[in-house]
Amino acid sequence: MGVMETRRTRPVVVVAAFALIAVTAVIAAIAADFAYTMFVAGAWTPDYWLDRAHIPRSTSAPDPELGFVRKPNLSWKGEMNGKRIAYRNDENGFRNPPGVTQADIAFIGDSFTEAAHMLEELTFVQRVASGAGLRTVNLGRGAYGPQQELIVLKRYALRYHPKVIVWQFFTGNDVNDAEEFAHWVLLGRKSDTPLLTRYLNNSFLRRTLKDVLHLPTRGTVPATLRYTDGSSEEVRVLYEREPPVLQSAAHEIEHALAEGARICNERGIKLIVFTVPTMLHILQPYIHFREDEARKVFVGGRDAARRSEFTEWLNHTCNAIHGCKFIDVWSRLHAAAQQDNRALYIPNDEHLDERGHEVVAKAILEVIGSQHRLAASSATLP
Repeated sequence: MGVMETRRTRPVVVVAAFALIAVTAVIAAIAADFAYTMFVAGAWTPDYWLDRAHIPRSTSAPDPELGFVRKPNLSWKGEMNGKRIAYRNDENGFRNPPGVTQADIAFIGDSFTEAAHMLEELTFVQRVASGAGLRTVNLGRGAYGPQQELIVLKRYALRYHPKVIVWQFFTGNDVNDAEEFAHWVLLGRKSDTPLLTRYLNNSFLRRTLKDVLHLPTRGTVPATLRYTDGSSEEVRVLYEREPPVLQSAAHEIEHALAEGARICNERGIKLIVFTVPTMLHILQPYIHFREDEARKVFVGGRDAARRSEFTEWLNHTCNAIHGCKFIDVWSRLHAAAQQDNRALYIPNDEHLDERGHEVVAKAILEVIGSQHRLAASSATLP
């Protein structure tokens, strides 16, 4: 009887041993991840901007005026959205080769201008440079809002003595970004993120598990994107077609734009402004939501053939400011989608794809013109 009991209990002991090993390994992994995230990556020290999950501490550093900056002289190669990308930035953390000191055109904006997801030569910044024979500098930085972009204009763009500054806005989150920056200032430029949240937002283990398990981005909704060539693919939509323009954010953005225009006017610099619409705004007729409730939230009863409230408001605001020239990129993207809606936006990412950058570059080139025209008289830009 004792021998049989021993034989029966042996598998139980083995399973228990493996379970103990597994539990110990998990605890060790969590402990190691906590130590790395808190003390090596720096999440133990609170920082309003770097505490957020979408701004990695590994490539960013705190800044008392801007909130955060990109670390300088970074470079990497890898695959993003199915494309091989090579990324580099300069001594100021912007996507340029090192050592650039002068530029005819300085571009400021957010991730749409930085375009880390695209080959550098295919971005609208470089397309304008090659199309007009002009020197450009890319001062776009992902996760920046209007007030931070104004600071970039003053701190960095003026150093290059540009004849033109092109300022890109995004209809999807600039209102929220403006409010968030104002909130940070009201907090005394300090962080209000709890310790546990800081750890989870910056955890390498959590990010790895999310990538391995292909978990959807928070806030996205499933849909089907149908292309004009008859093909289709499953996508997840992140940004609403037409987020509302909040009064408090409108004040912040209008102030930043007016200050930017004043600075440019004083120095004889032409200021060109445009908005990038959300993917849903341009591709709404081709996107079919799986759930009616999601469609109501993201689209509602809004007309697909009408510019967003934010674009209309920014156009009106810019035209009321002396020296501010607004470009209607929405109409060009809308027309391009009707002809062929492929490669305008990157599905499941919602940044501009190759043709999207091409459309934006052509719109800017129509206003700026050639090197000869710009050199002859920058004051005659239409």
